[in-house]
Amino acid sequence: MEYDIVECISCWYDLLGFGTPFIEAEWNLHNEVCSKNYERIKNVEHKLIGGLSINVHKLFINDGVACNIDTQNEPIHRVADKLELLITDYNAINYVEKKEGYPGARGVLTCGYRFAYESTDVLDNCYEIKYFHPRYFQMNTAYSKAYIMESNSSKFTVNGAKEKITNAYLYIDYELYLYFLKNINKDQGDKITIKYESDKIIVDVYFFSKHYATLVFENKRFEFAYAGIKTKLYKLLKMKSEAELDAIDNAYKHAQMYSKMDE
Repeated sequence: MEYDIVECISCWYDLLGFGTPFIEAEWNLHNEVCSKNYERIKNVEHKLIGGLSINVHKLFINDGVACNIDTQNEPIHRVADKLELLITDYNAINYVEKKEGYPGARGVLTCGYRFAYESTDVLDNCYEIKYFHPRYFQMNTAYSKAYIMESNSSKFTVNGAKEKITNAYLYIDYELYLYFLKNINKDQGDKITIKYESDKIIVDVYFFSKHYATLVFENKRFEFAYAGIKTKLYKLLKMKSEAELDAIDNAYKHAQMYSKMDE
C-alpha cells in the first residue's frame, strides 16, 4: 500500500495545573471546585483558538492545543511566518493567564512526519456529526514527540543531571534549527546568526537580506532520551519580529492620527 509521508512541524501546549481542581473533585464536573477550570478556560478561549495563526492546523483536546505546519515543498519564509504567528498566539495565552493569576501554558515545538489514512476529516450521519478525524493528526509523529516530551517534564537532563522543564515557556527542539539551516537560501540573502552570552543565546533570522526576527533562548540545553526520542530543547525567552514591530508602529501612527482629529 502506498501513502504519502509529509514533513511537518508540530507543537503541543496545555495549561499548567489544570488537572489539580479535577483531582480534588475526583473528576466529578458537578463538584463546584471544577468551576474554577471553566472560568479559567473561558478567559483564554479566543486565545486558544488563535486570532493570528489561522493558517496553522489545530486540534483542541481539553485544555491543550495540538498545532501542525506542513513544511514539505513550502518556502522557508512562509513556514517562518506561520511559526511566528503561532508563537505570538501562544504568548497571548500566557499574557492573559498571568494577568488573571494563573500559571500559564507550557509547550514543546518539534519536527517530524505525518500521513493520512482517511481522506475525510468529518463523518456525519443525517447531519449529526459522529466524529472528527483531522487528516493532519491521523498519524503525526511530530505531534507525538511534542506531546511525549511536554508530558514527561521530569525526563530531561542538563549537563547529565536531572532537571524538569518548568514554568510557562515554549521549548523548541534543536531539530527545528537544523531544518532552517538546511532550507535557507543563501543566494537570496537568507541567513541565521547566533550570539552566545553567559545566560542566553540570541538568534537573528534574515530573509531576502532583511532582518526577519530575533529569538532569545536561555543558554541551557535540556536533553531528552526517552520513548525512542533523542534530542535537545531550548527554552524560548523572547521573540521580536519585524512584523510585530511594524504592527506596533502602525498602531502608534493611528493613535496619533485619531488624537489630532480630536483636537
